[in-house]
Amino acid sequence: MEGKDQTTQPTHPDHGGEPDADSALREAAAYASDRSKSGLRVLFTNILCNFLLFAGKLIAGFFMKSAAVVADAFNNLSDTVSNIIGIVGVRISVEPADEGHPYGHGRAEYLTSFVISLIIIALGVYSMYESLGKLIRGERTTFDLLPFIFLIISIGVKLFMAYFNKKRGEEIDSTILKTAGADALSDVLVTSSTVAVILLERVVTWPLDGAAGLIVGFLVIKTGCQMACQSADYIIGRAPDPKMVREVTQCILMHDGVKQVHELLLHSYGPGHMDGSAHIELSKELTLEQAHAIADRIEADVRRRWGIHMVIHVDPV
Repeated sequence: MEGKDQTTQPTHPDHGGEPDADSALREAAAYASDRSKSGLRVLFTNILCNFLLFAGKLIAGFFMKSAAVVADAFNNLSDTVSNIIGIVGVRISVEPADEGHPYGHGRAEYLTSFVISLIIIALGVYSMYESLGKLIRGERTTFDLLPFIFLIISIGVKLFMAYFNKKRGEEIDSTILKTAGADALSDVLVTSSTVAVILLERVVTWPLDGAAGLIVGFLVIKTGCQMACQSADYIIGRAPDPKMVREVTQCILMHDGVKQVHELLLHSYGPGHMDGSAHIELSKELTLEQAHAIADRIEADVRRRWGIHMVIHVDPV
């Protein structure tokens, strides 16, 4: 199934041949559509898995009288809600540009990732509050084999979700899926620590479950804060990838007549949508038509290779 679900990204053809900007635009539109469909398939799978894990862990937590397991269950419920918000974000992000949003809606994906992060942080705070109460009361867990086996199985499910979301998120450059993958990996650590506490309470007399719930809550908050900072970084406008800047600069310099490139600016308006501008130095002996033709070729070439909507300013030297 995973092998069939491959999204084709815009190609970066070799130099040679006349650039076709219209083909680049059609290819970029097709990529955005495929990227959206691929992301939605993963998110719908996440919703199903997270809701089943929530229901199973909630039942297990009540049977075992474990605050940590119940907190872990509601963590999976928040993941379900986060995935639903993610679906809304993906759908909004592929909406075409309009009068109020001339650069499209791509940053909606970053915004929804930020909202998801806030939900995760709130859940961590609630988990710590509930666990502190249980620690003060000195409550202990009880051991039931079937709920315990379900917790072990849930660790395997979350490991698969962490790998699958991270892999697909990197393939289609989706912050929502990358966030979901990181969250799933933190869930693996949370559930593993809960399992360890349940086993330890069989051999020690200390009420470890409340303390474990505090640790679980702290880890959830930490993960949420890291995700929020990353999403905020994209929303504010992070610097472009230095490797891309070098590649675009070299591409421009390879065009006949270009002596130098400076003031190269690249602005991301969401995955797959980037605008840019650059100043190029051309001989002042060239006619206006010749200089304009060179600038047009560079703009089309950069758009063909990276899908960047480039504006070239000519400096005569």
